[in-house]
Amino acid sequence: VKNKHESYQDFIKTNSTDTSFIIVDVPVTISLFQKILVLTKNNVPKFTFDEIYDIMSILFPFKDMEGLLAYAVCLYLEENPNVLKKLRQCHVAQDKSAFHDKIVFLSTLILDQNGGQDSFIEIVCRNIWFGSCHGCEFYDTSVSNIIPNKIIHHTLKLEDSSIIFLFKYINMSYEFLEGNIDLLNHKFCEDTLHKAFTVRVHSISYDDDETNQSALSENDVLERKINLLATCELLKCRGFERVILEFENFSIPIESNTLTFIPALGTISCVNCTRDFINSLPQDVKNVEVVFSKTHDLNIRYLLENVTYVRFLNAEFDGNIAFIHNKAEIVILSSIIKEGATITFPSECSKVYIRNTSGIFNMSGIAGFKMITTGIYNKFESYFYKGSDSLVIQNIMLDISAVYLTSIGTLYLEFVIIPKQSFCVVPDGIKSLKILRSVGLFNLSPYIGTSIRIQSITSIVIEPPSDKNSKLSSIHLSDITIDREVELADKYETVILTNVSVIPQVSLILNDKCRNLTCSGYIGNITVGKGKQFDVIKINCTGCPPLEIRFSNQISVRHLHLHHLGQDMSAFGALLSNFEKIERFEISDGYISPYIPEFYSFSGNVSMFSPHNLSENASKELSPYKDSKSNVGDSSHPEELTCKVTPIAWASANAKISETILELDFRNTSATKEDWGLLQNLSHLKIVRACVDNVHNESLIQIPSNIRLLELINSINRKNVFQVQNQAEWLNPLTTFHSLRILIVEFDIFITVCKHDLLPPRLETIMVYFVSDIAKHSAINQRVRVRELLIGSKSNGAIPWFMTMNWSETLHFINVLTNYVDFKSLEHLAVVSPGDLLALNPANYLIEKDQSITTKFLYLEQIMRHSQQVN
Repeated sequence: VKNKHESYQDFIKTNSTDTSFIIVDVPVTISLFQKILVLTKNNVPKFTFDEIYDIMSILFPFKDMEGLLAYAVCLYLEENPNVLKKLRQCHVAQDKSAFHDKIVFLSTLILDQNGGQDSFIEIVCRNIWFGSCHGCEFYDTSVSNIIPNKIIHHTLKLEDSSIIFLFKYINMSYEFLEGNIDLLNHKFCEDTLHKAFTVRVHSISYDDDETNQSALSENDVLERKINLLATCELLKCRGFERVILEFENFSIPIESNTLTFIPALGTISCVNCTRDFINSLPQDVKNVEVVFSKTHDLNIRYLLENVTYVRFLNAEFDGNIAFIHNKAEIVILSSIIKEGATITFPSECSKVYIRNTSGIFNMSGIAGFKMITTGIYNKFESYFYKGSDSLVIQNIMLDISAVYLTSIGTLYLEFVIIPKQSFCVVPDGIKSLKILRSVGLFNLSPYIGTSIRIQSITSIVIEPPSDKNSKLSSIHLSDITIDREVELADKYETVILTNVSVIPQVSLILNDKCRNLTCSGYIGNITVGKGKQFDVIKINCTGCPPLEIRFSNQISVRHLHLHHLGQDMSAFGALLSNFEKIERFEISDGYISPYIPEFYSFSGNVSMFSPHNLSENASKELSPYKDSKSNVGDSSHPEELTCKVTPIAWASANAKISETILELDFRNTSATKEDWGLLQNLSHLKIVRACVDNVHNESLIQIPSNIRLLELINSINRKNVFQVQNQAEWLNPLTTFHSLRILIVEFDIFITVCKHDLLPPRLETIMVYFVSDIAKHSAINQRVRVRELLIGSKSNGAIPWFMTMNWSETLHFINVLTNYVDFKSLEHLAVVSPGDLLALNPANYLIEKDQSITTKFLYLEQIMRHSQQVN
């Protein structure tokens, strides 16, 4: 509004001809709204009591700016102790009738000690770090759930603070405890609002003060500090759930009963202390953690059974060490095991974690093999992790004898070397298996029916079911030469074969339960059972003629996707003759576009189709995909080829195939004029998805008029979008598609269809691909009336588009669409990205709180179903 004194009503009246408006009812005052807008970590405006009440009553639990809003409330309470005093009095009072309603409300929300993750105290704990500058010590409000980049640091004076009831985890040095013990006792032991605390006292060390002329012995220092801890009222406070004591550099034992006076003592940590000190600790302490830093090996084989954690950092081991009868978690970081020394782990170890450490380890008790040698590749850190249900090994040479891995849930091997005279047996029962960049002979009989010698480029990946209701996994074999019969275990629903070569004398036998097959650069025989049915088969012929894939039997497949077929149509015909009952037929060239995929599952990963040069004898006829600057597709040969005998022509001429095809998808290939003319032969088509490159005036006339869904997208090279003189004339056949329910188009096609009233008579859903930076559009006289309007994205990222999109641009785009669509007729409005749909309210464009409404979309009903159900 240029004139700041002009009311919004007057502004709307003077601009209503070319602008649409949404009036939003904001439930807060303009003053509070403006303060929230400028609220930052370093700039917290002064809020009034009523504004704090509005924040808690209207905006709580905070979904946006939760840390900043909680911080603003904390500062208000800190600066207004009288208000907090009333809240505390109200909180403990049985009869609350004497208190104002707002005080009752705030006391319930702010002082709630038993709330879940959305309680005010929990929000404070995960967003704000309170600290005291005394000795640079801070009082953490959380142990591990603070998000680092969102932490708000706030320094307070402990003696003046009135909000210590918010503290959840208190971390202090022994020196700070000793110097402020009376203040701490007063603040924490006398407060009735305290919930369960964890308090950690660190740096309890043998630290003779060199300035002290009467230096104390280690025994005197230890006795003095133990006595203070044992008699400290703070550590006995009823509000403390757990006490952690951290000792450093002590070598003499203590009297084990001296610490039993601390009832909540749960963990004792020992940093660079001796075995005598460690073994003298009370037996009833639940957890004893031991850390050795920059030290030579110590005789620690017989530690207390309650030692739960042992860590070595920058250590040197001169002799053998065996951790006997201990269930501890053992960590060894940046250390050296000298020649002739070995570290042995018992089977009782809960976890073993080794990183950036060279030497020999005996793992026979925990991992099924005896010796490993770390640090084989100098460029990479060695890494070994053994948890309760996972084993990770990186940059390690395994034992020279046979290796029998233990059965476990997750196994990850990378840069692992199996010596030539040895082999590794992978047991059955592993749910997630990855073998990457490793070398050696692996017995994978439970998974592929045989052993296989893999090279450094080979990868074998088995993933657990993505659907919790399924028991079938997926397997991906890459860069392997198979010289013996491979029979996949009958546990895979999805099989992906990338750059796999099978010698002519043998075959790869697919399992009966396989429903989705992807072959990229595959050469050899594939054996399938008679009458085998697939949901999806994708074949990428890049770098190898399709004739090199030989199936043993006829295959029924619902969705067949052929990519980069090359020029040999006779070979293509031989390949296609293997398939029957094709319902969805998809063809793509050397570039797979990121345009929005369907909502039903699309198995495999398009990115694995690595580009290769075409055959030298191929024709030089140009494809529209010739942008050599693009970093996708075949960068080594950017000029793709257009087949003289196309897959569409071949399919339309094959009666067995043409009678079953219900969906044809050639969005990612360049159809010829002849191709368009042959579409009439596919009389059962229900869905057509096409690229509008190379179209002509008669293109749409060739499409069977009984289709239910039509998608028309622009060429990858936008310079060749339309080859027609009159767009309206080209799109005019749409009015004859009496069965068409869903139309998916580019924005420019959408404008033409609306302006010239070319919509199919029974159309119910329009999806328009989003375009940014579009100018204002004037409204047409007769707006289009449909049930559903969808805004599509050509983004193909892992994160849904509506999570990262610019909402202001999207709202502008929606406002432009209001000039062409009657939003009063809309039942549904949504933003769509690959695999996701976000429902909006057509009246105000706000996100629908109940996203279950998306199941009611006609678009989803007809896209998620199998093609044969679209009638």
